[in-house]
Amino acid sequence: MSIKSLRILGVTVFLGSALAYPFDKIDIESSLLTNPSDVAGKHFDYVIAGGGLTGLTAAARLSEVPEISVLVIESGFFESNRGPIIEDLNAYGQIFDTTAEWAYATVPQAVNNVSQIVRSGHGLGGSTLINGGSWTRPHKVQLDSWETVFGNKGWNWDNLTHYMSMAELSRPPNQKEIDAGHYFNASCHGTNGTVHVGPRDTGKPYSPIMKALMDTVSQLGVPIQHDLNCGDPHGVSMFPNDVNTDQIRSDAAREWLLPNYKRPNLKVLVGQRVGKVLLDNTGTTPIAMGVQFGTNQAVNFEVYAKQEVLIASGSSASPLILEYSGIGLKS
Repeated sequence: MSIKSLRILGVTVFLGSALAYPFDKIDIESSLLTNPSDVAGKHFDYVIAGGGLTGLTAAARLSEVPEISVLVIESGFFESNRGPIIEDLNAYGQIFDTTAEWAYATVPQAVNNVSQIVRSGHGLGGSTLINGGSWTRPHKVQLDSWETVFGNKGWNWDNLTHYMSMAELSRPPNQKEIDAGHYFNASCHGTNGTVHVGPRDTGKPYSPIMKALMDTVSQLGVPIQHDLNCGDPHGVSMFPNDVNTDQIRSDAAREWLLPNYKRPNLKVLVGQRVGKVLLDNTGTTPIAMGVQFGTNQAVNFEVYAKQEVLIASGSSASPLILEYSGIGLKS
């Protein structure tokens, strides 16, 4: 089944950064739903499976319209207040192997028959809770290929960079950072978005090793890019991070949930995992009518969507949900 046909079913699949926002830990956690009975059997305009980057972004944007009801179902919990282990980008990796991430094991690989671990965030904010916070964009050719090769009209560099810039509130490097090797092209960045983007403070002067590396590889013919966000990331450069001016990680829960969680038309259920999409097969074309969810396979509930089911469970879990739902290759 093609991606285009998923849209006809009423299922939108997201395969996917993030200003520090003041919040009251107790206030937000008391506002999150933990009892599945609070939503079981009810109808919402949009039901979103997954409270990561794309799920929370979609929920925040959709719930801007008071008449639209939105439910987010997330298997993890609120983790943004966990302290430096999440908030400090310099602590990257310390959150691994905790409840805030999925550690997916691959099948044994051809080299040495070793299984590898694929890291994925588990909690409100998804992988924006655990990643390195790098702020870069794909090559222009890659985005243009979505239109020229795969036939998705309008999906190209010129159109998509407009929305990338809309999401960004950039902070140019200061003179000290420029002297250390940071470059910045203002035309490739946004200034009115939600995501705070700027150089990361390591707590010490920027390493002269990076500057020496850039100077060395340039002598070997590798280009130094003044900004990796301008459509040609081929080469070497320092890059900005998703980080607030006070150096707190900009994860999706801080940016998209904290400012909006008190909206009466936005509900967030945590600690529950979506198992499959419920399909209405009475017509010639199956229509997504809701999802089945629960804490395990033995105890599950149903909730219904009046408009659409949005699958935003990440690149690893979203295909599983679709296949459990009978969407995809039977093999």
